Amino acid sequence: MQTCNLGGKRLSGLVTGIIQRGSAVRMTVHGSSMFPTLVDGDQTVIAKVENEQIKKGDIVLLGGVKPMIHRVIEVDHHTGRLITKGDAHNKHDVPSCINDVVGRVVKVERPPAIKIKRIGLGIKKAANKVFRKVLD
Repeated sequence: MQTCNLGGKRLSGLVTGIIQRGSAVRMTVHGSSMFPTLVDGDQTVIAKVENEQIKKGDIVLLGGVKPMIHRVIEVDHHTGRLITKGDAHNKHDVPSCINDVVGRVVKVERPPAIKIKRIGLGIKKAANKVFRKVLD
């Protein structure tokens, strides 16, 4: 599988198009605004959701210049007003429109920790440097 880094409007437009056609999109979480529910590096699967199905408690992807994944804390289907908030934040986001929702998070996968492997590689590299100097 190939990956690419897109930002802002390009990402939002591409992801929106894919989801609106009925396909789910896998996105990597970057940042800590949704901690502890989502952590940096988590993989989320985002699928299409109809506006009338969005409810309080859903975790949604909002499009725009700076796409973000936050939790719905208030939704008014009559006015189309939506308020979201990162789980780690004390204040809610600026109110937005329900039409800004690109999709809903339907699955979260947390990759296994790889810190031990990284530490092991660091020790191996350091040992190789020491042995090279000893042999020289």
